[in-house]
Amino acid sequence: MNRYSDIIRKLAAEYQLPLADLRQLWQQYNDENNTNNDEKGILTTDRVHLNQAGNAMVAKAMLQVLGIGQLQ
Repeated sequence: MNRYSDIIRKLAAEYQLPLADLRQLWQQYNDENNTNNDEKGILTTDRVHLNQAGNAMVAKAMLQVLGIGQLQ
């Protein structure tokens, strides 16, 4: 995931495109909120599907990049 995310970041910078860097947000959130290093239950229900916190994080990031506003 890190290599893929690095490529996406480079392309966004090269083409001057907005980027919702979900990988960076995910890692930061995990570092701050997952002190037990749990595989699931932090932002996902089963390591794949987002839970309420995961959906809110993605929505907030997308809204910020789109300039629409923020979630309350």
